[in-house]
Amino acid sequence: MSGVRVRFAPSPTGKFHVGLARTALFNFLFARHHGGSFLLRIEDTDKERSKVEYEYEIKETLEWLGMNWDEEPIHQSKRYQVYRESAEKLIRAGKAFRCFCTVGGNLDDRSEGQKQGMMSGCTADCKSLDSESVQARMESGESPVIRFCCPAGTTSFRDAVFGEIKVENEEIGDFIILRSDGSPVYHWAVVVDDSDMRITHVIRGVDHLKNTIKHILLYNALGISPPIHAHLPMILGPDKKKLSKRHSQLPAHDGKRILHLVEDYKEEGYLPEALVNFLALLGWSPGTDDEILSRGALIGDFDLDRVNKKDAIFDPEKLAWMNGSYIRTMSDEALVEACLPFLRRAGLIKSGDETGMSIARSVLPLVQERMKTLSESVDQTEYFFRTYPRIEEKAKRKHLTRKDAADKLRRLSAAWSNLDVFTLETTEGALRELAEQMQLSPGKLIHPARVALTGRMKGPGLFDIVVVLGKDIVIDRLAKAAEIAEMNGESSNGRTCGSGP
Repeated sequence: MSGVRVRFAPSPTGKFHVGLARTALFNFLFARHHGGSFLLRIEDTDKERSKVEYEYEIKETLEWLGMNWDEEPIHQSKRYQVYRESAEKLIRAGKAFRCFCTVGGNLDDRSEGQKQGMMSGCTADCKSLDSESVQARMESGESPVIRFCCPAGTTSFRDAVFGEIKVENEEIGDFIILRSDGSPVYHWAVVVDDSDMRITHVIRGVDHLKNTIKHILLYNALGISPPIHAHLPMILGPDKKKLSKRHSQLPAHDGKRILHLVEDYKEEGYLPEALVNFLALLGWSPGTDDEILSRGALIGDFDLDRVNKKDAIFDPEKLAWMNGSYIRTMSDEALVEACLPFLRRAGLIKSGDETGMSIARSVLPLVQERMKTLSESVDQTEYFFRTYPRIEEKAKRKHLTRKDAADKLRRLSAAWSNLDVFTLETTEGALRELAEQMQLSPGKLIHPARVALTGRMKGPGLFDIVVVLGKDIVIDRLAKAAEIAEMNGESSNGRTCGSGP
């Protein structure tokens, strides 16, 4: 396996989706496992759809995922002369010919020929034209395509994942390799590029499996030993259909939406380490039950012999769980740095806001265990940054509509107001002492206090919250909640709460 060279070859014609990321990752892991080279090729021959901004996104996404490429990227748009010269060599060797067949214009792909009932793709015996006839027709203004002369017989290759693949050549016919404008079709550009780049292994999606027979034919015609091919299983959504942007428009699955684009996962607050770990397990197994695998472990274990034939199911809930696992390993400093963009975007912290930064440093470690994505830091912490929390209706009904709720909050406020030192120990001690005096379980005070301070029934430990908020804010929020409880307690005996006339 010395001298392994693989390539990731995206087209800059659209956004970078997770299927592309999985293909890039398998190439990257294979190259690094064998101490080889991971190369980047930009397949930008589609002049109308290729965009510079998509190429930038490809590179930025690879860098964000930690998949740095070796050597300078290759651009197919800069290699047209190479493709033409290589095609001319095939013509001189009698393995390709110029085709002048027209049906409403030059046929630049086999699919159009098939629509017209021409399985060979050529309606006339263009192969028999001598060089003088070809030259005369070209000088008269005709623009031929160049077709590959498909030999008789069968062609086969052994795929590293799917095993032996064999096709009758007559099913393929004389396919185009160069269009009438001199631009290459996909099959020709890929073979010429992979040969010039000295690619040893082609690792790509199973949707390219049928194309590979054409590529093997072209390699043979050029007298080049084909690289080893490995085709990756498809990625399916929970509905067992091919993963696509359609899935991102469906309702959430088990609480988490399926996002189609890598940038969406980045915006949602997924860590690149978690996404890499998750994608690596879509169609590949480490041979153990381990699911949380570091980049080093993935590189150390990865090889093609454990790539599955069976299609992989994209489980968004598993990805969220995995992301949460990675978040829980972050240091306090790294967690704050990672969550800051989301807190700022939500308007909770502004530039130069030292008070807000201090709150973030205190509260983010408290909610770290509960977060599955970085974006959840906003919902998990927003009540720390606001003057008063937004009280959830369910929490209000359960804990602030009881007739004794206001009294509990006021008495707790008084107990905490008398504390000279406001710490975890002193606040908890005061609450438990008050509960004993009132002949209540501590929970009967803890639950309404939590709703008063956070607006919700779940969250970090109450006394952690109390200490972070500080004595003044705590007393103020308890007083505000007592007023709300008093109003709701009064209305609970009337029509407002639906108790009847």
